[in-house]
Amino acid sequence: RHYDRKQHPDTYARLHAQTLIFCNVYALRFLRAKQPTRAISLLQKAQTLSSPACGVEFGGRLALRGWTFDILALYYYSRGKPSASLSYVSKAMRLIDRQSAEGRATWKSHLSAVLSACGRHHQAIEHAKEALSDALGDEISDGNLTLEFVESGGIPHAQRRLASAAVFNL
Repeated sequence: RHYDRKQHPDTYARLHAQTLIFCNVYALRFLRAKQPTRAISLLQKAQTLSSPACGVEFGGRLALRGWTFDILALYYYSRGKPSASLSYVSKAMRLIDRQSAEGRATWKSHLSAVLSACGRHHQAIEHAKEALSDALGDEISDGNLTLEFVESGGIPHAQRRLASAAVFNL
């Protein structure tokens, strides 16, 4: 069935958003399958679909654009280009800053990895701590963030990997 943009603007916007989600999901799958050419092709489409210039406004556009930038950061990180990756993860952070604490924690952990790859280890540690703090919902001090604290169950299971990475970098 064909949906005209002017006659069915809500349906058209939903289909537009679903196409954008599809591009991001399959770009991630292609990255994991070590098929970067296919991934970048879908990411370029996702970038176009999430652009303000596309002319279709829908709820969650900024969050989806941030997700696209995050996947582009992952793409460039996996290609051994940490500077380009840092550029995209920074763009994602600006869009995602208004999102949930869990979303911020994910992006800050990505930023931490990219900063470390760029040789900016002190900044990477600070972002890892912020990511952990966002994920847990409270401030974590250096004094109580130990590997024993993480492994003893002091941190919920879902955040243990992030906490272990932060402890490793301290």
